[in-house]
Amino acid sequence: MGLLPSWAPNMHPLLIHFPIAFLFAAVLFDFLGLIKRDATWLSKAALLLFVFGALGAIAAVWSGQAAAEGLHQAGLLPKSAGADLHEHAELGEDTAWFFGIYAVVRLILTWWGKMSQLSFAVIAFLVGFGGLYLVYETAENGGKMVYDHNLGTQMMKEQQMNAKQNGAMPGAADSLSNKKPTGDVD
Repeated sequence: MGLLPSWAPNMHPLLIHFPIAFLFAAVLFDFLGLIKRDATWLSKAALLLFVFGALGAIAAVWSGQAAAEGLHQAGLLPKSAGADLHEHAELGEDTAWFFGIYAVVRLILTWWGKMSQLSFAVIAFLVGFGGLYLVYETAENGGKMVYDHNLGTQMMKEQQMNAKQNGAMPGAADSLSNKKPTGDVD
């Protein structure tokens, strides 16, 4: 039994959601910390989430590079996906660099006691909030890779077809297929 579930083509789709969640949650905690200034734990929690989000973004970039290489070697990387894949990789790296640097700066500002000052807290929130645009663009472009170029979904389609042909799991392959709903309800 391998490390990956049978439905996962590689580690990338398993890792990418963590930095997205951590970074959005970090900005939310920062915002709440601006509203409730006496709850200093909110700023500390945001800092921790930014650190985890940055580390997760780095892991997502590494796993994405490995996934792209694996798809290329397996001959599953269509030429039409090249430009979108390059853009997605660039955005992922930009996001990892941005939040990596941001997390280090936040650590330093927290260490120096600057994050308790409202002006620093507002600027830090605005910078972090602005960085979410990179996360959004990276995720949007990653969605193109999956849904427009079918990357990472080919294995699932093959498994569905094999299950359907072998009569395994009756109905399961049909429910996962790309059939359009008929509107009939049983």
